[in-house]
Amino acid sequence: MREIKFRAWDVAIEMMFHDVTTLSADTGIYMQYTGLKDKNGVKIYEGDIIDDHIGVGVVEYSHSGFRTNYNDGLCKWLMDYLVSEFRTVEVIGNIYENPELLEVR
Repeated sequence: MREIKFRAWDVAIEMMFHDVTTLSADTGIYMQYTGLKDKNGVKIYEGDIIDDHIGVGVVEYSHSGFRTNYNDGLCKWLMDYLVSEFRTVEVIGNIYENPELLEVR
């Protein structure tokens, strides 16, 4: 059974809260845990910026599952990653605390 967890970015105070159960809907942006971990055992959440064998991308929820969107427009569903590919996936930040990681170099 997949673990259902959330974290939240509080827009008002610009701070991330982990293992969230309640937060004001007026100031909070919720991000769901994907049920997956990166190569270092870090939990992957919606809004995380990951670096993998394809490049740097953002984890997003779309319709029926989580996917990574890359700067070049490519998308890859997280469920399509091979087990061996997860050896290359690393969470390097998130879109709220580290937006500079998404700047095109």
